[in-house]
Amino acid sequence: MNPEKPGPGQESVWDYPRPPRVEAEPRVVKIIFNGVTIAETGGARRVLETSHPPSIYVPLVDVAADVLTPSAERSVCEWKGAAEYWDISVGDRVAPAAAWSYPAPRRGFEDLVHHLSFYPRLMDACSVSRSTMPHILLITVSAKQTNRSSCACSKAGNRPRTCSRS
Repeated sequence: MNPEKPGPGQESVWDYPRPPRVEAEPRVVKIIFNGVTIAETGGARRVLETSHPPSIYVPLVDVAADVLTPSAERSVCEWKGAAEYWDISVGDRVAPAAAWSYPAPRRGFEDLVHHLSFYPRLMDACSVSRSTMPHILLITVSAKQTNRSSCACSKAGNRPRTCSRS
């Protein structure tokens, strides 16, 4: 396979490391579900892994507490460890197992403790801004614009043998 070369200001998923790397996301992240902002933060983390789009993790303290309900869903990532899932509820709309977290991640991924990541396709919108001004959007993913999915341990619905999901 010959991956495309990224353009100015772009990154290539083929340049991301394996094993994955956790790094600070300095831009403001905003998550909207059922017309309500359920998370907004300038303190997110992102996980970069070869051939996968970045996964953004939002601090739990920056997520509206009344929208989260623990799910019975579980998975295991070969790098990060055991993931727990969360249902998201706002008004009469529920997105089952729409977010996940690593309460006790493996060594090297400790920065993910007390952080959640969301499936963008299940949200109304997920955005990352260039600055601390939330109205200046760099990336917006809307459920109407994409059918891409992500998993706690794989993206685009492909689950490798190293991922077990119950």
